[in-house]
Amino acid sequence: MSSSIGGPQLPRDAPSCSIIINFLSFKTKDIILCKAWQNKGISWQDKHINLDHNYPALILKNCREYSEIRKTLKENKV
Repeated sequence: MSSSIGGPQLPRDAPSCSIIINFLSFKTKDIILCKAWQNKGISWQDKHINLDHNYPALILKNCREYSEIRKTLKENKV
């Protein structure tokens, strides 16, 4: 697992950060992601945790750029 475990605590209102977990087996990763997606994610200490594949930085950047557009389209049921 890659994260800054020993680093300083983030303020409660800080934007979320990523934690990358490397599984020994693709099958294990797939099972965990499928279960989390079926349950609409998981919560820990009253915070929602999103689980996703480890996408390259460019793809994540593009997803963030279009997230507001997707949200608006979903609200308008388009």
